[in-house]
Amino acid sequence: DFIVQVDWTVGQVLNTLDELGLVDDTLVILTSDNGSFMYRATGGNEDHVSNEKVQAYHPEKHAPNHVFRGTKTDVWEGGHRVPFLVRWPKVVESGSESAETICLTDLFATVADLTGREIDRAVEGEDSFSFLSLLSRKGSYAREPVINHSISGMFAIRMGEWKLVLGTGSGGRQTPTGKRFQGPYPLYNLASDISEITDVASDEPEKAQAMLAEFDRIYNRTEAPVKHP
Repeated sequence: DFIVQVDWTVGQVLNTLDELGLVDDTLVILTSDNGSFMYRATGGNEDHVSNEKVQAYHPEKHAPNHVFRGTKTDVWEGGHRVPFLVRWPKVVESGSESAETICLTDLFATVADLTGREIDRAVEGEDSFSFLSLLSRKGSYAREPVINHSISGMFAIRMGEWKLVLGTGSGGRQTPTGKRFQGPYPLYNLASDISEITDVASDEPEKAQAMLAEFDRIYNRTEAPVKHP
């Protein structure tokens, strides 16, 4: 029912823009702040199809987080990777895609870029980077690595196709919940392992160390240095 409601609501907005003749000049973004709160049911356990009070699902019936590991509250992709759909006919080519990493914090810098407002990095938007060039396909795009954390503060850093989790678990609802800043830190290649199944830290020690150094550089701007294992 909620999905039907969202679909209808978005349709009302788009229809109104069409009626007002504002379609070509309006940037419309549809996204979400987190992945689904539903978790995977195991074995013969009940799910929300058999019992609406159970916040779990069997993938063959419904997979709200697709193939991604974890749920909302977790540091894994299921908690943070969300749809990001854009419509802007004058600028964005219909049906086009981008594999670049962006973050919702980037909306601030993107809107500033779009409206010609200069950001004073000393006091605002330190973690926001414009992705206007990705929309227009003009100019170059670059941003610092994305750092995210779980509901309990389990951190992870994303650099390109690589993701390093700075702890021993989800930091949220899924087991193992683990502890932050306790090792060994798992490293995942999301290009070949989008479900974060295989830890390749032992095979890519230099990559793991480089990402850890980047995390410390960014994190230490506002927090006390972390003592890693």
